[in-house]
Amino acid sequence: MQNIRFVFFFLAIFLIFGLDADCQAFAEKVNVFLGSSGDHGQLSPAASYPFSMLDVGPQTYPNIHTGYEHKAKIFLGFTHGRLEGVGCMGSGGNLLIKPIMGKYPDSCVLIKKSETGSPGYYHVEFSNSIRTSFTLAKRSSIEQYHFPRGQHGFFIDLSHALMNGFKDEQHMRSDQEIAGWIESATTCRAGVYRIYYSLRFGARSS
Repeated sequence: MQNIRFVFFFLAIFLIFGLDADCQAFAEKVNVFLGSSGDHGQLSPAASYPFSMLDVGPQTYPNIHTGYEHKAKIFLGFTHGRLEGVGCMGSGGNLLIKPIMGKYPDSCVLIKKSETGSPGYYHVEFSNSIRTSFTLAKRSSIEQYHFPRGQHGFFIDLSHALMNGFKDEQHMRSDQEIAGWIESATTCRAGVYRIYYSLRFGARSS
């Protein structure tokens, strides 16, 4: 069966980097799912990079402050940027992207036993046979979506934010890129922040 793979280049930066043997050994010992269940966890297994203000991870229902609950199976989409360990039901959760089969977004179930993660990496598969994986380097991400044969595409919600904190957005669109900015309320609605983004699409058969 032919698979179609979509690759997103977030902020369009390609970085190739390696870890020496000692760093790799330490990274393999990290459990990114610790603290990702219940109100006292407030952590997320999203692919992230230190101090980059970017992470990519699943938005689940129900969710906790980071938009993710480890015991939840209902999937709403992948978001870019979330703050961990904050109050007022979280902050972030911008730029929601959901891979879909058919014409319309439908309920999608995470296959929990397929879910894996490590520093800077996240992977999960779905009941509709879509497979996804993400990796980050500084302020860019590479996102891979593997679709089974059939009509497929993406549902993109530029107004999504935790705490219904969306304020405003502007974007430009071409055949292979969406770029713009999004404004949302900060934690506990104390202020407003703005993020700038560029999504570039590429596809190939495999």
